[in-house]
Amino acid sequence: MNQPLPIYRLRAGETKVLLLAAVLVTAMCLRAPITAIAPLFEYIQSDLRLSTTSIGLLTTLPLIAFAVAAPVSARLSLRYGARRCIFAALLLLAISIVIRSTGSAFALFAATLLIGLAIAVANVLLPSIIKREYPNNVGPVTAMYVLCMTAAAGIYSIFVVPLAQLSGWNWQSALLIAVVLPVAGAILWLPKLGGDGAGVQKAPAIRDTAIWKSAIAWAVTLYFGLNVFAHYAAIAWLPAILKNSGHSLAQAGALHGWMQFAAAIPGLALMPLLHRLKDQRLLAVLAPALAAAGLVGLLVSPQWSLVWVLAIGIGLGASFVLGLAFIGLRSSSTEQAASLSGMTQGIGYLLAALAPISIAYLHTLAQSWTPPLMVLVFVCVAMGAFGLVAGRPNKPVDAAA
Repeated sequence: MNQPLPIYRLRAGETKVLLLAAVLVTAMCLRAPITAIAPLFEYIQSDLRLSTTSIGLLTTLPLIAFAVAAPVSARLSLRYGARRCIFAALLLLAISIVIRSTGSAFALFAATLLIGLAIAVANVLLPSIIKREYPNNVGPVTAMYVLCMTAAAGIYSIFVVPLAQLSGWNWQSALLIAVVLPVAGAILWLPKLGGDGAGVQKAPAIRDTAIWKSAIAWAVTLYFGLNVFAHYAAIAWLPAILKNSGHSLAQAGALHGWMQFAAAIPGLALMPLLHRLKDQRLLAVLAPALAAAGLVGLLVSPQWSLVWVLAIGIGLGASFVLGLAFIGLRSSSTEQAASLSGMTQGIGYLLAALAPISIAYLHTLAQSWTPPLMVLVFVCVAMGAFGLVAGRPNKPVDAAA
C-alpha cells in the first residue's frame, strides 16, 4: 500500500519540489500587489488629485474583481487546466503591475481592476491544486501558502513608503517592484504546463447546486467572507486610523506592514497542527476573538498600537488559514473543492468589496473611527459563531449540519 509522504520529505523528485515552489511563489503574489498601495494613498491622492472616495476605490476594485471572477475560475480550469490558468493569470498580473506604474489615473484604476481579476483566478485554483496534489496534507500546505502570502504582503507594506521616498524614486517605482513576484511564479509554472489536462478533473460539471444547499458550505463561506471583510477593512483604513491617533505616515505604514506580517505567524504554528487536528472549532473561535481584542485595544489604548496590530494580524491570519483549509477539509473531492472554493471566494470577496466603502461611509457619518472599529469587532464575533459549524470534525459539505 502506498503511504503518503509528508511534504517535508518529498520523494517524488525534482518535479514535486518545483510544483510546491510554484504554489508558494504564486501565493506571494496574491496580496502584496494590492495591500501595499494603502500606505501610499497620500502620495497618490496628492499626485493625481483624487478624492477620498476615488482613492478608496483602489482597494475596492480588486475585491469586486475577486467576487466576479471567482465563480467562473473553476470552470475555466476544467476547460484549460488549472496550471495553465494560473500561468496566464500570473502573466496578466505582471503586465497589469507595469501598466499601473505608468503614472496616469486611468492606468492606475484600469490596471488595479485587471490585477484583481488575475489574482482571483489563482486565489480560487490554488486550493483545488493543493487538494489534488497533497490530499493528506491539505492543512499544512495551506498553512505554508498563507504564510508566504501574508509574509510577502507584510514585508512589502513595511518597505513601500521608504522605497517611495528614496532619491529618484516615487510611488510608481515603489509599486513596480512587485512585478518580480508574478514573473518568478510564471517561470516556475512553465515546466509544469505539459499534460495539465483538466486542471481540477475531467468531470462533466461542478455540482454547484449540492454545494449551495449545504449548511456546512455556507458556514465555511461566511467564516471566510467575514474574515476577508475585516481584513480588507483593516488593510484599507488602518494607516488612516493610526495616523489619526498620532502616528506619522511612515510609522502608520510600518505598523500596517507589521499587521500583515503578523498574519504570517499562524501559518508557521498551524503547519504541523492542522493535519492532526480533526476538530478545528476551538481554533475557529479563538482566532477571531484575538482579532476582536486587538480592535478594542486600538480604541482604548492607542499608545500600545504595535501590540494591537500584532493581535489583529495574528487573529485574522489564523482565521484566514482556517477559512482556506476548510475548503479542502470539508470537501470530499478535488472537483468539490474547486466548487466550494468558487462559492467561498465569490461570496467572500463580494463581502470584502463592501468593506472599504462601508467603513469609510460610517467614518464620514460619525466623524470618528470608533463606530467602524466596533462594527469590525462584531464581525469577528459573528465569524466565531460560524466557525463553530465550519470547524466540526469530519463533516463534508454534503453532510447534514
